[in-house]
Amino acid sequence: FDGVAQNNISWERSMQWNFGTDMELNNGKYTMSFDVYNKENTLQLFSVALPVTTGYDRALTNSIGVRNSGAEIAFSANPLPSKSLIKWNTRFNISYNKNAIMSLPNGGRDLVLQQGRFDKSHILSVGSPINAFYLYRTRGVFATDNDVPVNPHTGERYGASGNAFRAGDFYLADLDGDYNIDPFNDGINPDKVPMGDPNPKWTGGFTNNISYKNFTLNVFCTFTFDRDVLNLFESDRFSTSASSRNNFANFSIADLDRLNIWRQQGDQAQYAKYDIDSRRYYYVSSQSFFLEKGGYFRIKS
Repeated sequence: FDGVAQNNISWERSMQWNFGTDMELNNGKYTMSFDVYNKENTLQLFSVALPVTTGYDRALTNSIGVRNSGAEIAFSANPLPSKSLIKWNTRFNISYNKNAIMSLPNGGRDLVLQQGRFDKSHILSVGSPINAFYLYRTRGVFATDNDVPVNPHTGERYGASGNAFRAGDFYLADLDGDYNIDPFNDGINPDKVPMGDPNPKWTGGFTNNISYKNFTLNVFCTFTFDRDVLNLFESDRFSTSASSRNNFANFSIADLDRLNIWRQQGDQAQYAKYDIDSRRYYYVSSQSFFLEKGGYFRIKS
């Protein structure tokens, strides 16, 4: 085992309550169930990274606490008379769930998830949902060079890692006020904030079975609402294809004629400029520009 031994590791703990009821009308022709719940899991196992000077790379701790709360409702019916040649059974269910992190290791300090991308886009933060997005806040696109803020103390323009922003670049909010964005910082970044929720709050389904003699029609629908997604497909289409001439030739790109993209000084654009072989970071994926609603309604059969 490659972690340091811990003598005080314990079992995870769970505390929950729920209230529910079941109802039936007209000899089972209509049924409904309803449930409200709250569940708190504490002392969950989590590997904490250790300094290399300790001789170990990590240690298991009982340090994660998560709360899930919500409600579920299900309804079913056979609306047609029992003597009808047509049989129709319909079922509908919907659930609402909200989760939040209650505790983290190291006194509740935020933890940036080290997934295999250059720009880290998820974080664990007390009070936020699990795997909340960790993003720069996009304020728009600089229309002209004069729109780029200037540090009054140094006279240098606001930029990223010493490279000044220019007209056509995305305007990423400078939350710590130092006139600099550091895209190479893969830890706690003072210019990023937790935002959005990748976990769906509303989920459910709707089923209808209609039969007549030897014929049967089944319609099954599912839905998810109130969920955020980070559109990495769109961000990567811009950043990958613009990074070099070879990538521009080898990878697909968006139809730029259909986009409100910056082309010249003064353009009030939605999308930043598209410079081939620029190797700049304004199309970094971990920004709110690529955060979208991820709800859907789907007819599966």
